[in-house]
Amino acid sequence: ISLNNIAFKEGSADYGGAIYSYGDVDVGNCSFVNCSTGKYGSGAIYMYHDFDYSGGKCNLVNSNFLDCSADYGAAIYGCFITVVDCNFVNCSSDRGGAILWVANNEGFVVDCNFTDCLSYIDGGAIYWEENAAGYIAGCNFLNCVLDYDLDEGEGGGGAIYSNGNEDCHLYNSSWNPQ
Repeated sequence: ISLNNIAFKEGSADYGGAIYSYGDVDVGNCSFVNCSTGKYGSGAIYMYHDFDYSGGKCNLVNSNFLDCSADYGAAIYGCFITVVDCNFVNCSSDRGGAILWVANNEGFVVDCNFTDCLSYIDGGAIYWEENAAGYIAGCNFLNCVLDYDLDEGEGGGGAIYSNGNEDCHLYNSSWNPQ
């Protein structure tokens, strides 16, 4: 499915407040405002995956995510993710303030801005699940924070948290903590 020039506002569901997909999704020039979920899936886009971590591919270009929230991946949750020239502002979740990558799959985040994103456990902006190959290039992380008591023994990554990955790559990106 291809979605272009659409504004999604105040979408809410158990999984994927705006979009829940089993198949491939291409999103361009869209905005997601105040999308949320009360369960595991993303507040904006939830890409379904099987237990073998196969699922649809999500390609996002030039889109904006504002005030999205969820338990996991406030803006995007999925296996095969490519995100280019997108903005994430004031997104929050328990894991992956903006994006949560699911295990055993590859993802790309290029030329994106993450501003005031918050996680309550891991990854203020991005959470990489185990064995997910990730590439981040030319991204800016401004005031992305982790709001968790590290004395509890868990939690980490004000901007990015990688859980058991050896194949994570970060290029030409910057961050400015609060």
